Amino acid sequence: MNDQLLESLLYEEEGNTLDFKRDQYRFIKASDFEKAELLKDILAFCNAWRRADAYILIGVGEEVKGGESTVVGITELLDDAQIQQFVNGKTQRPIDFSYKNISFRDKKIALIHIPVQQRPIYLRQDYGGLKRNVIYIRRGSSTCEANPDEIANMRQADLPSSSPSIPKLVLKFKSPTSGLTDSLKVPTYKLQDNAKVLSILNSQRIPEADLAMVKKHQAVLDKIEDRYPDGNAFYPFKADIVTDFSVKTLDAIQLAETSFDKLCGFIDLRSRSMELDESFYSKTLAKTAPHQTHTFLNISNEGRCPAEGLILYLASNEKVRFLGLEELRSLSITMYNQIPGHITSIIEKARQLENGVNLPITTMFEKVRGNRNWSSFETLNLNRNFFPKSTAFSSRLLNGEVKITVERDLMHNHDRTVPANGIFLCPFLREDEAADITYAFHARNLPDPQQGRLIVTGIQYI
Repeated sequence: MNDQLLESLLYEEEGNTLDFKRDQYRFIKASDFEKAELLKDILAFCNAWRRADAYILIGVGEEVKGGESTVVGITELLDDAQIQQFVNGKTQRPIDFSYKNISFRDKKIALIHIPVQQRPIYLRQDYGGLKRNVIYIRRGSSTCEANPDEIANMRQADLPSSSPSIPKLVLKFKSPTSGLTDSLKVPTYKLQDNAKVLSILNSQRIPEADLAMVKKHQAVLDKIEDRYPDGNAFYPFKADIVTDFSVKTLDAIQLAETSFDKLCGFIDLRSRSMELDESFYSKTLAKTAPHQTHTFLNISNEGRCPAEGLILYLASNEKVRFLGLEELRSLSITMYNQIPGHITSIIEKARQLENGVNLPITTMFEKVRGNRNWSSFETLNLNRNFFPKSTAFSSRLLNGEVKITVERDLMHNHDRTVPANGIFLCPFLREDEAADITYAFHARNLPDPQQGRLIVTGIQYI
């Protein structure tokens, strides 16, 4: 449902496929007679003679013949699941319809969408003034009871060939701050001062003598073991940490001299990027970043049948790239005013070895073991919980393209929030610059892939 379709409906006249309601249906804490109005209207449109989908627009004043009907808005919003349960709990067969609350022209409206489907549909029991086994039908802009000839013809009529039973899949972001949206706001990068950046990068250069010393003692440095508070081992003194940092700094200096704008896109890329999940990493980063550091993907099925064997593909482009954590770390450039502490500690350890000193280190495990809050560390497992895996979905990166496989069928009129473990959306956008992300759904019961796009816009965070 988009603004263009809503605007076209406002110019149409009420009839077998359209009805305008100024006020919301009485439903919450309403009597059976009040709720019966909603039930009767849905039944009438289901049984109407039509070859196109029907719509009930709620929050729109009386139709304006030859012009646009007025949007007045509503204040009370209903829930699709409750309406589905209410209606389909009373009919002899399930009705295919959907209810949506929509923001349109700074007002709240609601839309009931009723596709063409098998008829007749009627109530199993009397309800609120409506009679069981009676066929209510929409004729023009009024609702009546169908006559015997109409009922007989309903059973013989074929469904239109233009209404196949296929899933209709839509992808949105599910942002912690914006909710469901197809337009995500992300932090922008800034054009830096060239001379200042070069000065900072040159201050990060590691002297050749220190690099040679670290390489000389690499065998010993690589074996020095530290332990996290949970007891898991890691190796913080590996010589490659120093050499990789040196190479990255020299590459950044060269890039600053040949393509400075491109370099600016890599500065602080790690803190600007958003994980497509909420793991230990993004929670940790959120403590220092002033903006959101994760967003989810949300798949909804607005079609008429489940999506079977669902696979989603998202493609990178030059403005928005999908990266794994290691590649993100390698590309992101942090501007230190001096050689950072984790690098100088390795160089200092190499200098001790050069002087014949090889003292054991005090591990993180030993530093916190006597802490009064030690019990809280015992349950932490940084290695296993860094990117917790989902059993309902699987995600992978292949040449910058995200592939997400949904293990269970997605029912119609349902949606599912999908985590992409360890995959990051990395923006290379200037302020107010926007880029499209194209996506494609594949499913066993889709004759062709369903494609769409999401929009990512760069904004300046203060």
